[in-house]
Amino acid sequence: MTVRGNERPDDFGDKMKQKTIGIFDSGIGGLTVLYEAMRRLPGERFLFDADTEHAPYGTKEEAQVSRYADAQVRFLLEEGAEGIVVACNTATAVAIEDLRARYHVPIVGMEPAVKPALQMAVGQRVLVLATPITVREKKLHHLLEKYDEDHRADSLAMPGLVDFAEREEFDSVAVKAYLEERFSTLHPAEYGVVVLGCTHFGYFRPALRSFFAKETQIIDGNAGTIRQLARVMGLSMTEEPFASRIPGFRASSAGAASAEGASKGGASTGVASLAVPSPKMTFPQVIYFRSGKKVQEQETLDFYARLYRRLDQIS
Repeated sequence: MTVRGNERPDDFGDKMKQKTIGIFDSGIGGLTVLYEAMRRLPGERFLFDADTEHAPYGTKEEAQVSRYADAQVRFLLEEGAEGIVVACNTATAVAIEDLRARYHVPIVGMEPAVKPALQMAVGQRVLVLATPITVREKKLHHLLEKYDEDHRADSLAMPGLVDFAEREEFDSVAVKAYLEERFSTLHPAEYGVVVLGCTHFGYFRPALRSFFAKETQIIDGNAGTIRQLARVMGLSMTEEPFASRIPGFRASSAGAASAEGASKGGASTGVASLAVPSPKMTFPQVIYFRSGKKVQEQETLDFYARLYRRLDQIS
């Protein structure tokens, strides 16, 4: 039996409690946050907008990023979002305070996991990888001033990784050469923890891993962001992450993700959901947009499905 959206045959009343959460980023980096949200909050409804018309944010001027972020929040609220996740470290660093002052809904942003990294890296250094704006903005500097009392943390801008990610290029010779060039002045053995300060960077864990000792931990702020989202919106998180590793997972041209061999139903155009074998399970429903336009193209949906599979494989 195939169940779509958040419907369960034995409990349609739960739909009344379902929250709609808007998530945006400049591109596919935000899918790593959505992935975590779907696994931890499978009973909720998500709106995801990849602002590809203005990507990447990390190399733009701060004023531009602020305008883009404001437009994204307004759009998602108009589409019915009851809470917002700014799934972009750059937009968070530049615009989160203004967004919270302007819109009276829960707005949760991304923050480089500096505090836990320093706690984990006992006697070792911490490396924060981020976009140029994040590296120079006051938010990261305030975090370092607050938690890095013994000055063990370094930050490094990695603008090229965003472009590689948007081209679905994660393990190529060019990626390796880029990392070698960026890390050429570092001493990787000194680092106990590497912090991924851009949501695009999560796709590069295997490539990054090859430059550091096997004991070095690579972390991001995705889980912490979703925990904060659940707290401020009063949502219940699953104790065990919802498994998206479903054999035969694919995205349909109508926008609904389904399992091969599952019966075809009337999924809404532009809506994607995970099909699960048990009717007792709830699971997430997602509507995808690109810069405010609903995603219906098979090519884009297949692209997203490949990214989810990659996250399954490397998480």
